[in-house]
Amino acid sequence: MWSPSADGGSYRFPTGAGTMTAISILNRPLRIAFCISGQIRDEEISFSEIKKEAERLGAEVFVSVWLRRGAKTGGIVNWEQAGRMFGGELALALPSFLTSDRAFDLAIPEFEQRVLEDFSDVDESTIRKYFDRATIDIEAEEFNLDFGDDGITDKHSLRMLYKVWRCNMLKRSFERRSGQQFDVVVRMRPDVVPLLDEKALASVLSADHANSIFIPSAHQNQNWLMDALAVSTSPVADHYAALFGKALQHPVRPWKMIHHELAQHLGEAGIEFHSIGIRRWMQEDFLRRQRNYPPPF
Repeated sequence: MWSPSADGGSYRFPTGAGTMTAISILNRPLRIAFCISGQIRDEEISFSEIKKEAERLGAEVFVSVWLRRGAKTGGIVNWEQAGRMFGGELALALPSFLTSDRAFDLAIPEFEQRVLEDFSDVDESTIRKYFDRATIDIEAEEFNLDFGDDGITDKHSLRMLYKVWRCNMLKRSFERRSGQQFDVVVRMRPDVVPLLDEKALASVLSADHANSIFIPSAHQNQNWLMDALAVSTSPVADHYAALFGKALQHPVRPWKMIHHELAQHLGEAGIEFHSIGIRRWMQEDFLRRQRNYPPPF
């Protein structure tokens, strides 16, 4: 965490947190924000590692999540995603047609409801166990935040972008109250862990990258970006979150798919894409949250 000094001016890490990184890059403590948004899946897998990273860097943590836990239950299901859902061995046994377009939803329409009906709600104490000083926002899904069934394959992207925007607003409110802007903002899903070594932070803060964003595998395709993790300066993070406004314009403004829309949204603003590493990629184990798990044999 970072907090005002006695004179209300400069900001400092707590003792022992992030000192080496701060001195070697800007000759002062870095102001870093972790913006964690979306649907909590298996916090035991990722949150302990995110906590270590936040403490190491002295990051301020903002969390905006849904009340109901979630899991990957449909939409576009490729082999990698099937592995997240069922484990690698069972995923390989699935018929190949289930991993094309939205075939999984059509073949097993009741799957999502059956999987999620036994999931527990998220409470603040669950998050505080890992991030005791975080700004936390837990929200019931009362709004209609689906694109509908008009052929859009990423039907949950509007819901996801709303939470990105809402979490970013928590960050902006903090900046306004403190009178200081964050140097680095790390936007992430709850089930990924960023890899933020000194080299990565130095790249984000380089004068050459003032209008850049760092996303895993960003070098592979300039017309397609992953949406699980993004590292940038605070103004670029604000623009990233503003994609929610464009998504709200559907169907007047047709929606192409989150990965293409994100690349177009950032590219039109002249923001350059750079790749960044990731420590842990989306993992979950929703089988153990089911009523009859473990099986009685």
